[in-house]
Amino acid sequence: MGKSEANLRCDEGNARLMELKEGLNKMSLTVNRDYLSTFLTNRLIEINQVLDQCPITQTGLIAKNYLGTGNEFEMRVPRARFQDYKITFDQPFTEVPNVAVSLAGFDLDTEIPAVAALVPQVTESDFTLRVYLVPYARLYSVQVSYLATLPSSSGIYPKLHMVDYEHDKEFSTKAESVGPRSLEKKLAPPTDFQNSGVVGVVTFLNGCSFGAGADPRLKVSVSEVTPTDFTLRYSTAGSTRFLSAVTYNLIYKTTDRIVNDATEAAPEKGSTFYKGFGSRSQTVPSLSLGVFNTKPEIFTGLFAFDFTTGYGYRVSQNMDLKYDNGPATADLSFETNGDSKVNLVKSSIFYTCHNRLC
Repeated sequence: MGKSEANLRCDEGNARLMELKEGLNKMSLTVNRDYLSTFLTNRLIEINQVLDQCPITQTGLIAKNYLGTGNEFEMRVPRARFQDYKITFDQPFTEVPNVAVSLAGFDLDTEIPAVAALVPQVTESDFTLRVYLVPYARLYSVQVSYLATLPSSSGIYPKLHMVDYEHDKEFSTKAESVGPRSLEKKLAPPTDFQNSGVVGVVTFLNGCSFGAGADPRLKVSVSEVTPTDFTLRYSTAGSTRFLSAVTYNLIYKTTDRIVNDATEAAPEKGSTFYKGFGSRSQTVPSLSLGVFNTKPEIFTGLFAFDFTTGYGYRVSQNMDLKYDNGPATADLSFETNGDSKVNLVKSSIFYTCHNRLC
């Protein structure tokens, strides 16, 4: 398959950068300083004009179905399992990006509800998505959204965090208790983000597991954001047997060139989405993202849900991004089906620039 025009431009920018480095190595120290200064200035302007068009952030959604396929994930197996998928970016990055993933939807077994989406490997052109199940868990389908970014250019830093009742003494006392309870962790942005100040932090759930026989419910949230740290909170209630969770937390800042912002969305309380039987869906009010010079990137994933035990644990999302050479809007719809009894579902939505021409 031939390279796209955008990819060719990025290749051209990198080639010019290498040409500049080779030219400097060959230059004699006796070269006229005025000539050298003009040469460097002009070459750097040309290179930056090309590199400005290269991607600094890319997003996407991956859907995998296992129901009726004979896949091992459908079966109750007494060991942990995982399956890896190679995901290729629409455009290669100029360097290895940081990648965050989030659960956007799933159809989980009602006995051992558990699933995690992980990223064991990343290159400039692709990454490996790993879908992981604990022993005895079954998975019928999963939706995973991803965000790949160059933090030094985008002002976005994904930070992974995990909690597990078997390895966290504070958590183990709360995991199988009864009633409202939460676990709080203080996390810090990277040093270069601390020096420039952090605009915000938004959290996405990319894995969780619950014990059998109780409603699976969980909410992850962020508070007390400062330039040096923030509080990440995992909350549950009732008789829920909350055993583990994995989150990606996007620490972000905004500059005069790059727009980074976040919001959240959920089906309206009391709507048909939460009632009845069979296929049900609801689209939340259209989100206005602002004006962009190029089509923006959007990343959405779950941060809260609550299901009634014994019924299907099913939810999925569909994001429709509209861009008209300036204004950008997004329509997010939630779907469920069968006998699922959904009491709550909420998603984080993060939007940003595709390149530095934002």
